Amino acid sequence: GLDATDINAGVAAVEEAMHLAGNDPTLRRRVGKMAVTAYRATLEPIWYLKEGEAVDPAEAARLRPYVERFFALCHEHGVTRTNEISPHRIELVEERLKKLSASTGDESSDSGSP
Repeated sequence: GLDATDINAGVAAVEEAMHLAGNDPTLRRRVGKMAVTAYRATLEPIWYLKEGEAVDPAEAARLRPYVERFFALCHEHGVTRTNEISPHRIELVEERLKKLSASTGDESSDSGSP
């Protein structure tokens, strides 16, 4: 399987490819589509967690920029499902992962009051 070193190398390669694409819209679009999979791999630590499950606040903070970038790429490239044959809509996953990545560790003490 992939480990953090592989995932980081993939993201670095995508970012370098985007840099090398310059202002060419065709190349940037192709690299952007490829980037969806690289950024999805970064979310593996929280991808399968259910809403309300605990996330280490440091891990949430580390993943937050990847969550934002992954879903920005999904919107940009018309990704609507979690995979080609999945019935799971990407916006449901987006809502859940954004909540998880915003975790500060204080959610269990929240009474729901302002």
